[in-house]
Amino acid sequence: GIGFAVGTNNFKLLIYSLINFGVATVVSILASYLYFKLMPFKDHTSEILARTEPFILDVLIAFFGGLAGIIAATKRDNSTVVPGVAIATALMPPLCVTGYGLATGNWSYTFGAFYLFILNSLFICLATIVVLRYLKFPLATYVNKKKERNIKIYIAVFLAIILIPSGLKFKEIFEKSVFTNLAQTFVKEEISEIPGVKIFDKDYNFENETITLFLAGNSLITEARKKELLEKGAEVFKKDKNK
Repeated sequence: GIGFAVGTNNFKLLIYSLINFGVATVVSILASYLYFKLMPFKDHTSEILARTEPFILDVLIAFFGGLAGIIAATKRDNSTVVPGVAIATALMPPLCVTGYGLATGNWSYTFGAFYLFILNSLFICLATIVVLRYLKFPLATYVNKKKERNIKIYIAVFLAIILIPSGLKFKEIFEKSVFTNLAQTFVKEEISEIPGVKIFDKDYNFENETITLFLAGNSLITEARKKELLEKGAEVFKKDKNK
């Protein structure tokens, strides 16, 4: 509804859609909050952790889910299956984790999951706008030309609010995903293969561009080997930056 309103310059529909969106969001979070508050299940599973921060696949699922949803909505069969799948895969899981974070008092989970929900919502809207503009859907017209001009300005501002943060965040998420994949490959090929050494924990910090490993075993990594690993790591990530 929000994407359709922006794509067709329909300000009245935009207001109604935002209200519906807000109500549905609050109800979903409340249902999740009550569930986790009343039930004894409080452990954070891998599925919960996966929805506490955005990854490149989450964003792509939201965008292509929205793309499939609006294409299905523009067909004459009025099927709601595809839009329902887009909602189920991209929007409901982070909303459920938002409720979990509120119920358990974990604010980092709450804000992280809700941010993922907003980001996915923006990309579903973006996919809708792209398809509507491509199909050249008729724009809403108004008798009062001054009002029509003002509404176009409001819609343009709202569109900028959708596009600019989405583009910037997508770039950051993409770079972080590339860094994480390179780091995982480097650790697997260079560290995991060292005989007698076990990796107990690891952390890939995109902001500082560092790999932190906690190792144990019956053999030592010599200073010469450490230096060699540092040089190899620098070379790998330098090559990626140049690309």
